[in-house]
Amino acid sequence: MGATYSADVFSQDCHDAYIKGKIGAIDDIEASDLIPCLVEFSRQLGIKAKLIVPIVQDIYPSDGTQTWADMGVSSSYLWGLLIAHHCSPHTWQSWEIKLLQQLSLQIAIAIQQSQLYEQVQSANRHLAYLASHDGLTQVANRRRFDTYLQREWGRLAREQGPLSLILCDIDYFKLYNDTYGHPTGDVCLVRIAQVLDQVAKRPADLVARYGGEEFALVLPQTNQSGAIQVAETIQAAIAQLQIPHETSPIAQHITLSLGIACAIPTPEKSAQSLIEQADQALYIAKQQGRDRYCL
Repeated sequence: MGATYSADVFSQDCHDAYIKGKIGAIDDIEASDLIPCLVEFSRQLGIKAKLIVPIVQDIYPSDGTQTWADMGVSSSYLWGLLIAHHCSPHTWQSWEIKLLQQLSLQIAIAIQQSQLYEQVQSANRHLAYLASHDGLTQVANRRRFDTYLQREWGRLAREQGPLSLILCDIDYFKLYNDTYGHPTGDVCLVRIAQVLDQVAKRPADLVARYGGEEFALVLPQTNQSGAIQVAETIQAAIAQLQIPHETSPIAQHITLSLGIACAIPTPEKSAQSLIEQADQALYIAKQQGRDRYCL
C-alpha cells in the first residue's frame, strides 16, 4: 500500500519474545496497546482483531552432528510471522490458536526441508564441479575433456557437422619452472588457462587442462579456417601477456605451440582419431621450431 515504517515498529524485545514462541492474540485492535501507526494501518485494511504466531527455524551446524544449542549457541531464528485477521472484534479461542500453531509448525518444517534440499543440491553441484575441473587452473580436467569430446563426436556424427580440436603446449615449460620455481609456474599456467578460456567463448567450446603444461580446446561446429582463427587469436593474446621466460631458446617471453585437427565425425571412427591428428600436428609444430601452429 506504499506505507513505510521505522524499525521501531518491530523492536528487539518484540523479536526476542516471538523467537521464544510468544503468541500475539489481539481481540480488539482499537483497545490494544499497538503503536498508533499499526492501529491506523489495521483500520485501513478493515482489520479489527488479529492472531500472530511466529514461524521459527532451527539452525544446525553444517556437519549435522549436534545442534547449536548443544554448543551453547542460540539455535533458532525468526523466519516470519503467520497472522490471522478478523474483520470484527473477536475473542480468539484455544482451538484457533492451536490450529495456527500447527500451521506455523508445518510451514517451518516445509521451509527447513526446502533449505536442506537446496543445500544438498548446492553441495552436489560443487562436487560435480570439483570432479570435472582442474583444481589449479579451474578449466575442465582430462576426465571432463574425454567425456565431452566423445559426446560431441557422437552428436556431430549424427548432424554431420565439423569438430575441431586444438592441443596447446607451453614451450620449454620445464626450463621455466627450473628458472622461476614451481609456484611461479603455477601462476603461469593459470594465466594461460584464463586466456584460452577468454578466446574459446562460445557456450559449446571447452577448454581443458590436457596434461602438465598442455591444454586442449574442443570447438564444435568449427571448420579448419575457424580453428586457425582461434589459434591465431590465442597466439596474439599470449604474446600480449609478455610473461618473461629468459631461458627460452626461442623468445624472451612465454610462447605456445599448437596442433590443429578438424574432421566431420563418422560412426566408423572415434574421437581418438582426432586426438591423434592434433597430437601429430603439435609434434610437427615443435619440430619446426615451436611458437607456431600446424595442421
